[in-house]
Amino acid sequence: MRLNTARSEFGNKLVRQAMNLATDREGIATTLYGGHCVPSAQPYPKGYFAHGDTVDDSGWSAYDPKLAKKLLAEAGLPNGFTFTAVVPTLAIYNNTALVLQQNYAAIGVTMNLEVLDATQARQAFVTGSTDALVGVYGGGTDPGLYAMSAYLPESGDNPGGLTTDKMPGLIADTQRSTDIAERSAAYDLLMEEVFEMGPGQLAICAPLGLSAGQTYVENYKTTPSLGGTAAMRSMWVTK
Repeated sequence: MRLNTARSEFGNKLVRQAMNLATDREGIATTLYGGHCVPSAQPYPKGYFAHGDTVDDSGWSAYDPKLAKKLLAEAGLPNGFTFTAVVPTLAIYNNTALVLQQNYAAIGVTMNLEVLDATQARQAFVTGSTDALVGVYGGGTDPGLYAMSAYLPESGDNPGGLTTDKMPGLIADTQRSTDIAERSAAYDLLMEEVFEMGPGQLAICAPLGLSAGQTYVENYKTTPSLGGTAAMRSMWVTK
């Protein structure tokens, strides 16, 4: 779920953290995705080189409604608040939104839903005319595409302009090398800055990808599935 940090109460880091802690990722992954979605507060799944392996994101990824309510009180919102999220018409988005609605109601936050055509829902969010968007990240051939969209000011997934002075340089560092180990280390630093800032994008889980092949297909390698799509990296076909 993407949050517009220029609207509602989402400009407050404590509120964004409370929303994360109130999200039952394990429950969503189990009940809505049959266990085929790995819970994560990070946008990149574990095992992918862009995942922040050095980052302690437990203060965001844990399911802890009691702590979430405490953080809301510290933010000056002991009675919660109300916001509106647009949701595409597809059933999986609607079902996810309904579970999130229940999760947030448990900490006193009212989440109103506005169901729109997928294109209209996306437009409402990127133009800054709604508080939040429930959906899925469509994936990309490189993790830098998401980083630029989510963490640079006024980018598509960041209509509120949430960023830090370090963010542009850290994102640039992730693209300076073709060496995976060097890029992985750069993404560790980027993810540390992201959670220090308090992300405006609430990641829930990463879907597991499925592949089928024949005996003459070898060395088939892909990136982990990001938003349901995986990029093929290599494949050999033998006679």
